[in-house]
Amino acid sequence: MLKCNQIIELTSKQQDTRLLKWERVEMTVHLWMCKTCRYYAKQLGVIQNFAKNIDKHQQSITLSTEAKKRIQDKLKSLQKGN
Repeated sequence: MLKCNQIIELTSKQQDTRLLKWERVEMTVHLWMCKTCRYYAKQLGVIQNFAKNIDKHQQSITLSTEAKKRIQDKLKSLQKGN
């Protein structure tokens, strides 16, 4: 049976490529038994999903005119301070 550090490597590898059948089986068994690795794999999946969809999130973010003005004013005051 694989150890936790090996499962961490396989979990990361799985994000980029398809695992061999024996790797998938070993990982499934380990994740079934190890709560810590199961949590790690879940969190890595959340991060990966967010990274894949970050462009969608960025396009939906808009600043109000007032917010843009406050940022510009703050930047100007910081530049004068230097």
